[in-house]
Amino acid sequence: MAMGKSASETRFFLTVSSRSAGEQWQLFDLIADPGERDNQADAHPAVVAGMRKQYDAFVATLPPVKPSAEYSGGGHLPKGWGWEIGSGGSAR
Repeated sequence: MAMGKSASETRFFLTVSSRSAGEQWQLFDLIADPGERDNQADAHPAVVAGMRKQYDAFVATLPPVKPSAEYSGGGHLPKGWGWEIGSGGSAR
């Protein structure tokens, strides 16, 4: 199972492929393919569009990304990634 961007409902699981360049969404039918091996995104574009819309609406409700004392990287975190619950890296 992939980590990162994903959404699921009773039958389908939508996720971003971590093996491809760019952002490629994959859709798996959890009833017919519980091992998540057969990408059904091309066969069900309306399901992908609906689940992406729900995913994007959910991400829009999340609080802004907070800096972390443990994060030593730089640059920009994509919207929907990197939340920290707590003090935001305050000194001990």
